[in-house]
Amino acid sequence: MKYRLLIVDDEREVREVLSEIVDWSELGFEVVQTLKDGRDTIAYLEQQLVDVVLSDIKMTFESGIDVARFIKERQLPVKVVLLSGYQEFQLAQEAIRNDVSDYLLKPTDLDELYRVFRNLKRELDAGAAVKQSERQDRERFASYLLFQSDAAAEEIARHLEQLNAAVDPMREPCALLEVTVTKDSGGLSRADVASSKKLLANMAAGQFPSWLMLLDEREQPPYYAVICMPTEQQQLYDQMQNSLQRLNNITALKAQLVGFQRFDNLATLLVEYRSRDPLSASSDVKQEAAVGPQRRDGDVSPSSGSQSGGGKWAIRQAVAYIEEHYHKNLSLELVAGQVHLNPVYFGQLFKNETNQNFSDYLVEVRLKHAKELLRSTPFKIYEICDKVGYKDLKYFYKLFKKHEGVTPSEYRDRS
Repeated sequence: MKYRLLIVDDEREVREVLSEIVDWSELGFEVVQTLKDGRDTIAYLEQQLVDVVLSDIKMTFESGIDVARFIKERQLPVKVVLLSGYQEFQLAQEAIRNDVSDYLLKPTDLDELYRVFRNLKRELDAGAAVKQSERQDRERFASYLLFQSDAAAEEIARHLEQLNAAVDPMREPCALLEVTVTKDSGGLSRADVASSKKLLANMAAGQFPSWLMLLDEREQPPYYAVICMPTEQQQLYDQMQNSLQRLNNITALKAQLVGFQRFDNLATLLVEYRSRDPLSASSDVKQEAAVGPQRRDGDVSPSSGSQSGGGKWAIRQAVAYIEEHYHKNLSLELVAGQVHLNPVYFGQLFKNETNQNFSDYLVEVRLKHAKELLRSTPFKIYEICDKVGYKDLKYFYKLFKKHEGVTPSEYRDRS
């Protein structure tokens, strides 16, 4: 993968020399444009995305610092390396304040330039790996909601739109595919399963990158896939058949498209899929298919006690699990595993949906039950401490007073 590099300097010779004498390809970069001023650079960045800007500091209209400030204020995913003939402390401070990745002096030491860009390549590779991992987590979660849960169509659509902003699953066509894969010599091996699922997952990506395709996670056929399309495409069926035929031509597998249905939107598709799959369609989905998407805001705060919202399926499941197991040794990682999510992504999703960190939410649930026990039972304080999941009595006292303003004993006396 080559990262896109923009070179900016008000001296034409510098721009040309930096473009020509550095082996950017070997470093993992591609010079996509050279510009002569920060003003041109800002205008360019408003229209085009690059990965790195290598810029002079002092230029006629807008400086390299101005470019770095623009990138920081817009929160663009762009690294900045500044070039300067000035060894000025104030400029270095400005560069640091605006998140400049590195600072090279003129005349440029090529060994130093190569060192800087090799380090940048490693940083960009690491960031790309994290983004890819996050996207895979999101795809797995969306697939889980789509094929293995009773989540409402509107909630699933929200996650699909996060994966591909070009699609609107509640208002645009979706297709449900069913594919069988067999082998004359017997059952499918793990390699057969992996190969056929990889082909299915990539079927639409090559010709139709604006589409979104999700495949279910089952290990054995038949496999189901859902494709969301921003516009109606007559080529879809033929493209799927051609892809499967290629698999048949070069392997001993026999893949066949046995089911192909087009639906006006995701809600109607879910009703059909859940009617044939062991998971039955929920009443929320059936209602959406009949009357269209409705606005539903599920409140999952422990104080409200409401779990009836039509969306936010995974967090509702997590909240229910916490409510049932709060007295045990719970952790974010353990609860994330219960809803089949990466812990980092689960933590972000939990905060987004509840407006609370997982740890704060767990404390609130435990103290709610502790107060119920203090009001309604004769249990000793140390017994209540254990019953709500705390093993350290001193810590329980401290936590209770911090949140309630009184000790557990004082709370009981006032109740």
